[in-house]
Amino acid sequence: MNEAKVRGELDDDVINTYYELKDSQIELAKDGHALRTTTQIYILGGAASTLFLIALFSLILVLLAIERNTRRPMPPIASQ
Repeated sequence: MNEAKVRGELDDDVINTYYELKDSQIELAKDGHALRTTTQIYILGGAASTLFLIALFSLILVLLAIERNTRRPMPPIASQ
């Protein structure tokens, strides 16, 4: 305020300028927070998808192993 008085600016102008600058800083902070949140959601979604695919392939391999180990042996083919 003292510097503004030295330059001859009105108190109202200085206060309005301060509020405008503060509002712009708050908006920039909100934008940065939204960007971080969006990035974190994408990262968590990718990690969850990867884990789901690994679990799915593991389940398929386990089911194939169970099916192979529970198969009855085939009787030998009679040769002529």
